[in-house]
Amino acid sequence: MNLYSKKLSWKVFLALLALLIAGGFLWYSSYISEQARFRNEQELEKWSLTIVKQAEVVKLTNQTFEQLKKEEQRKAKLWVRATKEFQNDLPDYSLSTEIRDSIKIPLIMLDNGNRFTSSFNLKIQENEPGFQDSIERYIKDWQQFNPPLTLNISGFNYKIIYNNSDKYYALTKKRDSLMRSFDENLAANTGLIPFIFVDSASNSLRATNITSNQLSYEESPIDKISEFKDANEPIRIDLGGGEIGYIYHDEDPLQKKMLFYPYIQLGIIGLFILIGYLLFSTFRRAEQNQVWAGMAKETAHQLGTPLSSLMAWLELLKSSGTDASTVSEMNKDVQRLETIADRFSKIGSETKLSPSNVLEVVNKITDYLRNRISSKVEFIIPQQEGIVAQMNEPLFEWVVENIIKNAVDAMEGKGTISFEISSTESKVQIDVKDTGKGIPARKLKTVFEPGFTTKKRGWGLGLSLAKRIIENYHNGKIFVAYSDANKGTCFRIILNA
Repeated sequence: MNLYSKKLSWKVFLALLALLIAGGFLWYSSYISEQARFRNEQELEKWSLTIVKQAEVVKLTNQTFEQLKKEEQRKAKLWVRATKEFQNDLPDYSLSTEIRDSIKIPLIMLDNGNRFTSSFNLKIQENEPGFQDSIERYIKDWQQFNPPLTLNISGFNYKIIYNNSDKYYALTKKRDSLMRSFDENLAANTGLIPFIFVDSASNSLRATNITSNQLSYEESPIDKISEFKDANEPIRIDLGGGEIGYIYHDEDPLQKKMLFYPYIQLGIIGLFILIGYLLFSTFRRAEQNQVWAGMAKETAHQLGTPLSSLMAWLELLKSSGTDASTVSEMNKDVQRLETIADRFSKIGSETKLSPSNVLEVVNKITDYLRNRISSKVEFIIPQQEGIVAQMNEPLFEWVVENIIKNAVDAMEGKGTISFEISSTESKVQIDVKDTGKGIPARKLKTVFEPGFTTKKRGWGLGLSLAKRIIENYHNGKIFVAYSDANKGTCFRIILNA
């Protein structure tokens, strides 16, 4: 039980340890990032002399390449639009046919189950050997390069996947050939750093690898100079012949990503730990439920045999002329034991709820306890007839009984326990208030944990059992509404009406 009472301390310790580990991890990642930045600066000095001569060619080639890619995407969309026209009632489909025939992009049509339907502009014919294997390979490969398009025909959606044209791949080979001519060290290290090379005499742009996609509307690469200047000191380049230039450059995109990488990694690790914790908590709760149920069933079974014997002895006492009042009190205690056994049996089995009069149940509990607790404890019960809640009476009585006994202990056998019962269309609220010493604010969150007790010899299972009965078996809620030092505590139970 001591483990539960120290749970909060362990949580704080583990949280501080996690923060310490995370802080150390982030510091070390920052250190590595700074080392990488210094290395990039050195490589940039070597790269600057080469990029002046080749940047414009590479830029032009890349722009052409991107334009062709967009053009082929546009043609694929145009093919889809032209195909849609065939389902419209038109006097002449020649324009749509001409558009489709003019587009030589390889296309494959799939139904909504991703099954092959038809193909267009493929080099391999359907009757050729290996056609099906080729189609399966195309379906897998093409979607990695171009997003599929949707074609709706007569209410059915078809997926259009397409490849690029021969012209596209021819330009790709030329571009790759040009890129291979670059200095391999340059291409491998600093070729992708965003930069602007400016002639110091005319302040004109000589080279850049910034594309229009990286610029906002009506913005030019020159407008990026101030931004890059704030990020890094410009590098002075002496080209000879009196020509001086400056390279303004941004951070390496990879280095920028490295700044976020530790946080992403910590987030993924944290998510993994959280999922693992939730899974193990679920398994632990399931095991606890099985233990509760098993112990309850066994307790009910163990109580059954002596109860039967006690009932027989009670009948024998009645027939032998024992004082009737004595037999009556003994009978009450035997009935009480029967109730306890019934409660344990219900804990270990499926519980059935039925409409019950809340006031009658509360009166039944208090009537029994009046003669078994201090006479200095007063019960105040409102006479609100007709409030009905869905409950299992033996289990609900157990909950209220545990709360009352805790209240009596908190009041040290002297004080007032009052009930307030209210209802709405769907809920019934029962407040149980005492005038005891209250619960410390720091312990309010743990009062329902197994092991929580203010008594030296207490097991701390009463409120934990009460919470399990209300929430698991009644689909309700139980919590501490408020607790004031030396004034008392209010436990609130909410049941379904």
